Amino acid sequence: MRKRTGFTLVELLVVLALMSIIVIVSAGINYNVRHRWTMSDFARDITTSFLQLKQLAAKENLPCRMKFSAQGFEMYRSQRVSGVLSWVADPIRAIDLGPTSTVFVENDTLDLAIDSRGYVYQTDDACTQPFTMAGIQTIDVRNPHRKGGDFGDRVLITFYPFGGLNVQKSLSINLP
Repeated sequence: MRKRTGFTLVELLVVLALMSIIVIVSAGINYNVRHRWTMSDFARDITTSFLQLKQLAAKENLPCRMKFSAQGFEMYRSQRVSGVLSWVADPIRAIDLGPTSTVFVENDTLDLAIDSRGYVYQTDDACTQPFTMAGIQTIDVRNPHRKGGDFGDRVLITFYPFGGLNVQKSLSINLP
C-alpha cells in the first residue's frame, strides 16, 4: 500500500481562514498607525518650525510669524522698509496637509509673531507694533477613529508667552 502525501482539504481551509484573519487584523492596525504617523509628523513640523523661527528672529533681530489654517501653517519673516515693519508676502515655508488629509487643526485661526528674544505675540496681516503678548496659546492637532465618530488621537501643542513650548500626545487605545 502506498502512503499518500499532501494536505487534506480541511487543513487547507483552516490555514486559509487563519491567514484571512491575520490580514484583516493587520489592515486595521495599519490604518490607525498610518494616520497616527501623519498626525505625529505634522506636530513635529510645527514644533521644529517654531524653533527655527525663534532662531531666525534672533539672527535677523526682526519678528517672524507662524500663521495657522485648518489644513496647515505658513511661516513668514518681516522686513523694515522706510522704518515701517511689514510681513514679507511670500512665506518662508508652508506646510499644507491637503484636502484629503485625516489630520485636523482645531485652533486654526492662531497667528503668532516671535520676536528676537523668543517672546510670542498675537499678530495679524497688518504687523502693527507694539505687538500684544499672546498669553498661553494651544494648537489641537487631531485625527479621527477609523470607525468614525469622535476623534481618536490628538496632540496638544502649547506656546507660552516667553518662548516655551509643550507637546502633549494622547493616543486612543481602541483597537480596530
